[in-house]
Amino acid sequence: MGISPSTVSRALQNHPDISESTRRAVSAYAQEHNYKPNIMASSLRTARNTTIGLIIPSATNYFFARVLKGVEAAAAETGYNVIITQTDDDAEREHAAIKALVSLRVAGILACMNKSEGTCRMLRELLEDDMPLVLFDRLLPVDCDQVISDDFGGAFKAVEYLIHCGARKVAYYSSTLNEHTGAERFRGYKEALQKHGIAFDPGLVLNCSSRDEALVMTPDFLRNVGRIDAIFATNDQTAAGILQSVKMMGIRVPEELKICGFSNDMITRHTDPMLSTVQQHDKEIGREAMNRILFRIAETETREPAKTIVLPTDLIVRESTF
Repeated sequence: MGISPSTVSRALQNHPDISESTRRAVSAYAQEHNYKPNIMASSLRTARNTTIGLIIPSATNYFFARVLKGVEAAAAETGYNVIITQTDDDAEREHAAIKALVSLRVAGILACMNKSEGTCRMLRELLEDDMPLVLFDRLLPVDCDQVISDDFGGAFKAVEYLIHCGARKVAYYSSTLNEHTGAERFRGYKEALQKHGIAFDPGLVLNCSSRDEALVMTPDFLRNVGRIDAIFATNDQTAAGILQSVKMMGIRVPEELKICGFSNDMITRHTDPMLSTVQQHDKEIGREAMNRILFRIAETETREPAKTIVLPTDLIVRESTF
């Protein structure tokens, strides 16, 4: 076209210094030859990568899908793109995801990962190499910004509500998948009992954290512990499995047994009766995590100390506890 590459670049970006006729001519030529800008080449040339790596256990999980919405909304507002990797909570896949994102020269990494020593070591190495890193949902022993829900407060509110509804014998279906999250919800359960003068009974705690497990384990559990007033489950899928199981046993919910879950999964609105649950503000978690990574990317030589941001949870009361 007889014009310089810089003029072409500015014309394609509708720069006001380029005449309207030149912009139209360049745009027409680009369209005719199916030209598309190479984003990675542009990032290398300008030394500014606008891609954030996101590591999550599963994009089909309702909670993480909602977190992703929050991340992408915040990214879009600031001109960043997001690359998503899924690990299925497998340590080897976590390690592979970290290596892949580093090789792609992402500007920063957001991650929800398990507390394996190998994973934590790799995350610390990222920080040593000045890679901006923010963790979310699960608190890990890594010195970086972390965004989590108030798991203790949510569990406490749920169990206290069950007690206010008249429950004195409250069982807890627990999880050992993530050490901190499970421990905080368990602590909330126990402290709510203690506040209302109810002795903690370890026989009322069942290690069960999935719908399939709840379907299989609930009948024997209830036969062993006898009549109970309520069950608080560590997540909504487990609560849905409990509900399905007790209905098959002829137990009426909520008249004979009250059930409450945690997370406000989509399934809670599609059970009969609908499940009470604890609302995690998942989109806000994603948005806050993205804002923190952008803050870290923009930091100069002076680095603020890492902080842990705890977002509140809310109790949502539905028919399973009336």
